[in-house]
Amino acid sequence: MGVSIRTKIILVVLFLVLSSTMIVGFYVAHLKLQEILTPTLTGILLQKETLLIIAITFIMAFIIAIAFSYTITKPIDDLILGTQLVSAGKLDREIDKFTDDEIGRLVDAFNEMNVNLKHTTEQKTKFSEEATLEKNKAELIIQSMGDGVIVTDKDQKIVLFNQGAENIFEIEAKKVLGNHLLHYKRLFGLEKNILDRIYNPDFIKKKQSLSTEIELLQPTHTVLKVDIAPLKNENGNVLGTVLVWHDITQQKEIENMKTEFVSMVSHELRTPLTSIKGYAALLQDPKLGLLTEKQNRAILIINKESDRLTYLINDILDLSKLEAGKIKLNIELVNLEECIDNAASLENVKKKNISFRKRIPKNMPLIHADKGKITQVFTNLISNAAKFTKPKGKIMVVLSNREKDDFIVVKVKDTGIGIAKKHIPNLFNKFYQVESHLRRNVGGTGLGLPIVKEIVTLHRGEISVKSKIKQGTSIIFKLPKSKEKKDEKGKDKK
Repeated sequence: MGVSIRTKIILVVLFLVLSSTMIVGFYVAHLKLQEILTPTLTGILLQKETLLIIAITFIMAFIIAIAFSYTITKPIDDLILGTQLVSAGKLDREIDKFTDDEIGRLVDAFNEMNVNLKHTTEQKTKFSEEATLEKNKAELIIQSMGDGVIVTDKDQKIVLFNQGAENIFEIEAKKVLGNHLLHYKRLFGLEKNILDRIYNPDFIKKKQSLSTEIELLQPTHTVLKVDIAPLKNENGNVLGTVLVWHDITQQKEIENMKTEFVSMVSHELRTPLTSIKGYAALLQDPKLGLLTEKQNRAILIINKESDRLTYLINDILDLSKLEAGKIKLNIELVNLEECIDNAASLENVKKKNISFRKRIPKNMPLIHADKGKITQVFTNLISNAAKFTKPKGKIMVVLSNREKDDFIVVKVKDTGIGIAKKHIPNLFNKFYQVESHLRRNVGGTGLGLPIVKEIVTLHRGEISVKSKIKQGTSIIFKLPKSKEKKDEKGKDKK
């Protein structure tokens, strides 16, 4: 064990004091022994004055050395003790300051550090407690949700499986936690391509989520809607995936019942409508007598409203069949420009004196589609655009084809009255119409866009809307390109 600083200081001071004491003692003795004829060292040391001076000087030096060493080593001992307490997590110790020298400044620095460390620790503890509380709240909320929630890490291993997910899939969380998500792809009805799409860089950059419907037959027949989104940190790095499952089985059953009911009613309405139109035409027969001007006007109104009701019934029946999957597509190679040119609503565009233009690239390929249905899509979209575009306005159909993409983008753009942002998510709902003075005047069934969406979806496409009030509306839909294989000579093969 080494000698402490205090011991070293005491030894050094004592050595110096003893040396000075002996010098002083010898000097005093020398003065007294001048009278002695034969002075000796023993004689000098045994002089009372010499012994007294040495004793007093030694005692004073010892006291001074002890006091001096205490003022130096006491703060150092306190600093050592304080450091040990800090390392043990005890931050309430404050060291007393005795001097303003270097050691005093060191004591001040230690005390200040201790105060700051205590404040930081208290803040950290507070934040940790708040974070723990929020985490517990979030976990409680997630566990109490009726919807199923599954969270995975970046390796697609399941790290959270709430009570709602246990109820939907009839499996305990402890059996799936830690396992890869695709290990249960049959249970969840997920395909690998869905997750691949989620981790596409473009998809992540746009901060989107993917929604899809999945029909499960096991353990019971269930229809689920799942919203999938990548879980990212502040830097945009993907940490995992969040999947939220909604059980829409009952909702789908109700929708099917409504569709069947509407379809049945629509069929039943056709018979009286046919009779109304037939008798209206019969009334105009001169054999039954001439009609007055008012009677002719009344019959024209009957015919007009009968036609309007017929269109509505046809739209309802078309939409019902599309939703029920009862319409079979007549797939063939289709030129999209021909579908645009065959749109029946182009006549209305001309009558309203609205400018109509097409922008189609020269390398636009043919696509595999149902020509009649795609023509109906253009008919409905152009008709919609014409309804809400004033005379001398513009309607443009733009087709784009990029080689690296797997789809063709179609945009139907107008300079009409536009649609408020809050209405856009509901535009594809059946019978939904945005209230405005102009919209009330032009009328409509509210089924045109839902029919368009169903047709585009049947062709494995996507549709979206962009619009601004008084600036116009753009409806964009994508259709997959035909996947043709080529032989060695470069000719297309089906």
